[in-house]
Amino acid sequence: MSNHYEFPLVFFTTFSQWGIGGILALTCHQAFAGPENALQGKSLRIAAVLVWVALSFGTLASVAHIGSPFWFYRGFNNPGSSWLTREALLFMVTNGVAFLWLLSCWVTPTASRRNLLLGWLAAACGLVTLAAMTMIYYQLKIHPLWRTPATWLGFYGTTLLMGFATVLLILGAMKKTAAGILKWGLGLGWLLVSAALIIRFQIPGADATSYLLWWQILATLAGAGILLALHVGRRLGSNWGIAASVGYMAVLFSGEFAGRMLYYGNVMSRAPWF
Repeated sequence: MSNHYEFPLVFFTTFSQWGIGGILALTCHQAFAGPENALQGKSLRIAAVLVWVALSFGTLASVAHIGSPFWFYRGFNNPGSSWLTREALLFMVTNGVAFLWLLSCWVTPTASRRNLLLGWLAAACGLVTLAAMTMIYYQLKIHPLWRTPATWLGFYGTTLLMGFATVLLILGAMKKTAAGILKWGLGLGWLLVSAALIIRFQIPGADATSYLLWWQILATLAGAGILLALHVGRRLGSNWGIAASVGYMAVLFSGEFAGRMLYYGNVMSRAPWF
């Protein structure tokens, strides 16, 4: 069944949601951490580049699932009726604003008013884009595993969980104190992903025995839960190095990636004409 996981879509949705959540989380930290804890200089540049790369990689991955890349412009033909067209147009706007935000952070690496304004704007554009992405699947009434609130909860949950976990781990590797709002963002993401799984696996046809589901529960939910507990207990910081932060993020990502594989595989294995 591996040929029905549709890996280009898995990479596209997971990475783009990761990047959008990362921009939102980093902007939240810069806005609420206070001048003594806000990232400055090289630290801000590194953090901004990391979350922007995730968004950009997701956008590039979207090209791989186009049947004929040379005819990509046909995807922009029906903004009035096609959620796919709306998604494509909104992603162009989101990427443009996100690049301006990155450029602003690079030129002025402080929690300046311009950086915060562009960060909020990029995050808002990303969340609207995410709604269009979600509707592509939610509108398909013939596929009950997609036509469910779990699709909304799962997509937005991944965005928050991955984005806020990333910024928490970046701050830990940089020996910085995270703004309190980051734990709330991570906690909300954890709740949304958990709710999505509970709802989805009540629907007939969901493969609750798949090792992908159990890896998502172990790697993402357990991993993010531990990270949240460490942050709430104020034990995340001085003893975290770059290697540990990267490794922890890799585990969290692998869990969400496995969950997204199952999301597509459960439907596409039964409808190979996609």
